[in-house]
Amino acid sequence: MSLEATSWSPQFETVLRARLPLLSPDEPLPPDVNLQNLGLDSLDTVQLMGDLESEFSIVFTDDLLTAATFSSAGKLWAAVAQLSADTPPGT
Repeated sequence: MSLEATSWSPQFETVLRARLPLLSPDEPLPPDVNLQNLGLDSLDTVQLMGDLESEFSIVFTDDLLTAATFSSAGKLWAAVAQLSADTPPGT
């Protein structure tokens, strides 16, 4: 699996932006920028994970609970997209 992506859903960007205090609302969110540089700290990472699990009805698997997964928007969206594809409808 490649953990890179450049196109994501508006819901994903809304959830992610809520946890990035150093990204202004009118500034684009590049897929490869380090999320820590945009203000994502360890507590926000845990909260972001919960937000994404709720929004997309997914559960992050142990193999995705890494700093690399949460390092950039592109890598994080790739993980969310993979988990969404692996989740049967209605669960």
